[in-house]
Amino acid sequence: MIGLIVLITVFKLNPFITLLLTSLGLAVVTGMPLSTVVHSFEAGVGGTLGHIAVVVALGTMLGKMMAESGGADQIAHTMIRFFLARREFTGR
Repeated sequence: MIGLIVLITVFKLNPFITLLLTSLGLAVVTGMPLSTVVHSFEAGVGGTLGHIAVVVALGTMLGKMMAESGGADQIAHTMIRFFLARREFTGR
């Protein structure tokens, strides 16, 4: 964990690259065989990205539909009116 934090904050490395390096380094330090390290890393990253990709894709499609239909503007205007009214009501 300390190595992860140092690589990100001190050396300004990309967080994804830092996670990659620290996970591979930890696997080697614990004595995992290199063939197992690569397979384990592929399975873990592949499984995680597979689940996240679906969520990101659906969120992107929903956001695009809301932007094109004007729904995003309507939600923004409604929230602004709500919070301005609430702010005026409470006197803050």
